Amino acid sequence: MSFYKISCDKSKSYLIDAVHKYSIPGMICDICKSKWAVTGIQYPNIVLSNEYAEYEEYYSIRKPYPWQTHHEMKPTTDNLFKDMFVLPGTKFGPLQGIAKGRFYDFAWLNPWTLLVSYNAYELLKKEDIKLPKVAKTKIVMNDKRDFDYYEFQIIPKARILDYPIEKCERCGRIPITMPDKIKISISPKLLDEEVFRIVELPTAIIVTENFKNIVEKLEFKDICFTKIENE
Repeated sequence: MSFYKISCDKSKSYLIDAVHKYSIPGMICDICKSKWAVTGIQYPNIVLSNEYAEYEEYYSIRKPYPWQTHHEMKPTTDNLFKDMFVLPGTKFGPLQGIAKGRFYDFAWLNPWTLLVSYNAYELLKKEDIKLPKVAKTKIVMNDKRDFDYYEFQIIPKARILDYPIEKCERCGRIPITMPDKIKISISPKLLDEEVFRIVELPTAIIVTENFKNIVEKLEFKDICFTKIENE
């Protein structure tokens, strides 16, 4: 089976200025001395209900907290996200903001946030493809028109191969940068969704060859494919 890293068309003719309202705060580690937060782990379908109202400030203020604070908040965070993979910096809640310009079948807030138009999503659902969940956004066009796009909720599932990993046993930080060539490993049982992230490199969005073939058959715009190695 082949896999591809996806990216936007560099000639895009639009601008999106939007954020997820909430995030798990960054971490200050007393062992490795790092102050860090991950980029690319996002759960737009997770909402902060009234049950968590007393913790809204913790998940709203974009500042790092010491490891001890994270440890004390872990039961609350685990209950909020259930069995989902999270790290300091994980964003959640629907995107909110403004957009302008000419949009196509896919749209990109940044290289790790993929949006899909309502029409394109409906066409994809008719195909033999296993799609990730989607979430409605709270983005509006600058002329007040509706912004008819979903955000894909893309889960980290693959593991990177042939890259030296040095993980802090205290805070879990993995100092890693995007390599020139990516090689991944993923268990077939995790391919219940054909769009996913890499655990160690969540800014990279990976798709199956089946996803690529269907998108190309439908002639969707604003998406590019780069083949990667796999185990």
